[in-house]
Amino acid sequence: MSRKVLGIACYVVAGFFVYMGSLLAFINEPPASLKFILLGAVCVPGLISLLVGLTLSRFKNWKRDIGVVLVAGAGSAAFVALTMVCLLMSPVFREMLSQRVPDYFFHDFVTGVSCILFFSGAGVVLIMASKRSPSNTPSYPDASH
Repeated sequence: MSRKVLGIACYVVAGFFVYMGSLLAFINEPPASLKFILLGAVCVPGLISLLVGLTLSRFKNWKRDIGVVLVAGAGSAAFVALTMVCLLMSPVFREMLSQRVPDYFFHDFVTGVSCILFFSGAGVVLIMASKRSPSNTPSYPDASH
């Protein structure tokens, strides 16, 4: 029981890092090479947390678990990104924001949307692959022997 709870907690932490990595992709300021190093650095703790969670679950249904973590993290980031786009469309919010936040805050939409699409697409592929996997069907001994 405690293994399951700790494993789920590790999955939640991994999903948080997917979410943070997806949101960091929207920042415009650093050069592209530095941005990808930063994204990789954010993904490392998430990957470690995901591996700990998979180890605690003994890699049972690993495709489904990784897929759910990726889709949940990317979905959360997509919701926040959509919220920010809606807020940035408001002239009052843009005026208020320009006084307090630099211009690079939320402007690289190509990288941000690409990152969200990559994580969510990989997650969906893994979830679909787990449904087709023969390991999910119970195996019965052959009665002919």
